[in-house]
Order: sequence, then structure tokens, then C-alpha cells
Amino acid sequence: MKKRILSLLLALPLALDACGAANEGELNGGELLSKVTQTNMNNALLEKYDSVSYDCNWYNEDGSWEMHSVDAITKDKIFYRTDEIVGEGLYEEGSLAEQTMSAYTSGTAPYQWVFPERDDFISTYQSKLESLVLMVVPEEKIESVTEEDSITTLVTSITKEVSEAQFGDASPEMRNGDRLCTEYRFDPETLEIQGMKMFLWREDGTKTVLSEGKMFYNVAPPKAPQTYKDAFDSAETVTLTLVFDPDTDSERTQTFEVTKGVATGVSRPEEYISMFADWECTQAYAQEGFMPEEDMTLYFVAGK
Repeated sequence: MKKRILSLLLALPLALDACGAANEGELNGGELLSKVTQTNMNNALLEKYDSVSYDCNWYNEDGSWEMHSVDAITKDKIFYRTDEIVGEGLYEEGSLAEQTMSAYTSGTAPYQWVFPERDDFISTYQSKLESLVLMVVPEEKIESVTEEDSITTLVTSITKEVSEAQFGDASPEMRNGDRLCTEYRFDPETLEIQGMKMFLWREDGTKTVLSEGKMFYNVAPPKAPQTYKDAFDSAETVTLTLVFDPDTDSERTQTFEVTKGVATGVSRPEEYISMFADWECTQAYAQEGFMPEEDMTLYFVAGK
């Protein structure tokens, strides 16, 4: 269940003009959802706070606990994520300015990725950069808007058909008549989200919580595990130079400072199939996840 919902959240484009049934009050439900969405975009929140984080527990469809995660982003667009599952753990850290991501999963070696194309980095981590919690699609229906103890609760839903069309394999298992619901709890004055819940609302009226979490502002990002620190924090760096389409009008060069001796990947447009060790692009460098021990240069040519 976790992988489907996490994929859903990561792949989701945000829509600012959500529609919904009218509710009594100053704003109807759709207008309120639109304003909540705009208020809780990371760019808006980071104008006010140095950091934003979302602490969440995830559950299987039978109601059992599956994992705990923390997502955080800072004013300088460095984001963090931790996952904790029984016997497993993940920590990752990415920087928009440097277009890099480094990570560690328990039981495996630390690794790092570089992203020569800024748009590639942005699209890969779109949800982290845009918002940590929002999940808005145009077909959302407003189920209810209530206020209690100075907290407004807004519940939205989408049908099985919309969920499957929008998310494909990432959609949770639903039957006809079931709804996938999102419950936003926010301050009625600032509209800043305090917490969020996702749940399946079955046709028979039963509800199954899939995730539930809280937002925190101006708190320290999650701590990296010691294995990650050992690999990255005090290690030497080397310069990785990437040359695209050498000896052509499209030639361009980018450099990255990467950690010495850590498995490294290069995320690149699909037309650059292979990496090469020479300017003429005749000597294939086929080793993905290479571990640079000194400054090195790799070459790429479109179509090869």
C-alpha cells in the first residue's frame, strides 16, 4: 500500500482551480480549497518560515501500521526525507541549487545522483519542491467543511474511476462506489495546514485510514543516520565533469562536486543512452553506479 500511495503523491501535479459543491459561508468549498492550496505551496510558506516539515504515519489497507516518514524542505530548497519501516530505513537529501541527490537505504551502500538538466531535477522531485502535503486534482468533490476548536476541516474525495485514471498503478485498491478522500485540517485565519489524513471511504460507509500526519514549521530537518554521515559528511569530494555532444554546435559542459568513493549515477535525457570515457565517444563507460576516486570526465552524445 505504501508504495502505491507514495507514488501517487510524488507523481501528482497540483491544480489551483479545484472545483466543488458550494457550502454556506464566505467561500464555497472549491474556492476555499483553492485558497488553501495557494497558501500551502512551499514557495509561499518559505517566505514566512525557514523550514517546513511533514511527519506522517502510513497504514496498510487492513488498518495495520506500515511505516513512518518525515519530509522537510528549507528556504534554500534543500529537501530531506526519512522512512522508517520495521527492519528498514531510508534517508535522502537533495539540493535544487546543486541539482544533486544523495541517499542511504539500510542494508545497502550510500549513493548519489547528479542531474545535468535542471528541469529533470524539478520534474523528478516536483511534489517535494511544490508542496509536502497537497493532493489536488480538478475532479475532486468537496465532501464537507467544518470548524471546531479553532481548526477548519475540509474533506475532499475522488471516485474509483478518477483515481485509476489519474494515478494508474499508484491508485489504491477500490471497489465501485468507494471514494479516496483527503482531510485537510488548517488554521481558519492563516489557512496554513496543521495536519492531513488520507482514507478510503467504502460504499458501505466504513473508512480505512491510509495515512495521517502533521505539519511543523521552523523545526530542524530530520537527522541523517550515522552510515550516511560516515559516507558524506567528512568525506573528500572530487570533480565530475560531464560533456554533452562534444565537437558540435550543441556542445555543453557541466561540473559537479561529488563525494569520493560513493556510488554515483547520472540522470540524463533519454536520448543520451550511454556514457563514454573519451571525447570521440567511442569507448563506452558502461558502469552505472560508478565510484569516482579522482576527478573524472564523462562524455555523452545524442542517439548513442
